[in-house]
Amino acid sequence: KLDPEVRRLTEAALRDMQKNGATISEVSLPHLHESVEAATHLSLAETRHLHQAAGYFPAHANEYSDEVLQRIEAGGKITAVEYLEGLAVQKRVRAEFVAAFANVDAIVAPSTPVPAPPSGAESIQIGAEEIGVVSARAVLNRRGNIAGRPAIAVPGGDPSSGAPGGRRLWRPSFAAVTRVR
Repeated sequence: KLDPEVRRLTEAALRDMQKNGATISEVSLPHLHESVEAATHLSLAETRHLHQAAGYFPAHANEYSDEVLQRIEAGGKITAVEYLEGLAVQKRVRAEFVAAFANVDAIVAPSTPVPAPPSGAESIQIGAEEIGVVSARAVLNRRGNIAGRPAIAVPGGDPSSGAPGGRRLWRPSFAAVTRVR
């Protein structure tokens, strides 16, 4: 799901890139929609393992914030099947990014699917759906993280409304550094 204003700002940014010499083409990443749940399962399980292996959890559980503690505990509930399914999705998504980078130098997408919410907001509307702010802001990061590709978030927005926003640019791993204007 993508807020209409975020879509408009992203399309405007792509038009500006094209005016400055970029060639714009769509790429196919058909398994990317599967990546949010898979990335969540992988992240939760690996976080739990890391904290346990380091001796922090459960020995220092009372020192974690409630949110961090909930995530670490949730990692212990991820099944082996869910973890292995996550790895399979990760493999497919990474292969799709490799295939896409055979034809393009960068992939551009919004940094977040929604404009910046008001300070203190716990949920936001995207169309008819209400979504938690933390989940909404993390969804596109998770998709990039599971792909294992370097990315940079470039700030931008709508000067007329003052709405902040931004674009994420993914590049092939170990690609030569190219200046983005």
